[in-house]
Amino acid sequence: MVSFLAGLLIDKFCYHQPLYRQHQRLEQNGIKVARSTLTNLVKRSIELLNPIAQVQKDNILMSRVLVMDETPIKAGKKQKGKLNRAYFWPIYGEQHEVCFTFSNNRSMRHLEEQLGDYHGTLLTDDFTSEGHYSREEARL
Repeated sequence: MVSFLAGLLIDKFCYHQPLYRQHQRLEQNGIKVARSTLTNLVKRSIELLNPIAQVQKDNILMSRVLVMDETPIKAGKKQKGKLNRAYFWPIYGEQHEVCFTFSNNRSMRHLEEQLGDYHGTLLTDDFTSEGHYSREEARL
């Protein structure tokens, strides 16, 4: 079962194969499973991985220097034919680790939530929220 779940996640997130295509492939190989089951398996697998991702992020936040920037993506339907804009915020630490946080916007609130009480150097492209965060930290 673990190999099945790992393959499901790798195909979905590394190879961008949607679950409906994976479902079709499974059926072609004689494996009958509901699409909703695949969706639930992905959700539950991600929940199991969340503690690992949190520990990795905590380790990254122990770095003296962080690099952080927002990357726009299209996520979720705004209306028919239109997608919402959202953002991945990769955080890169001194041990060459990276974690990706997600936000629906580019607000400073996301930085504050992700960085918490971080007291090191934050390298950014000086986008308004990031620049404001840096200036606030410099005043302390």
